[in-house]
Amino acid sequence: MAYIIEWTLHAQSELDTVYNYLENNWNSREIIRFSQLLEKKLSLIIKLPFIYPVYERNKAVRRCVISKQISLYYQIIINRIIVLSLFDNRQAPDKLILFEP
Repeated sequence: MAYIIEWTLHAQSELDTVYNYLENNWNSREIIRFSQLLEKKLSLIIKLPFIYPVYERNKAVRRCVISKQISLYYQIIINRIIVLSLFDNRQAPDKLILFEP
């Protein structure tokens, strides 16, 4: 089955925030490195959507650690991978917001 990636508006906003932070505080090399890492993880999720563990607070959601600072939360719905959040792991876990489709 071929899976496609879809981003919620909330997750897209969080991704924009990450890129804005990187642009303002780091160099272009770090932006490229993060982009490559994110693409690598998303490619793996497309091929093996059940590879990452379920999120303990919601069994319909899975958590992929992108880096020690960022985790990606997603849900599998038929042939779609819905990215729900790109969460900064340095925040308190209760700040995680998962807007499900």
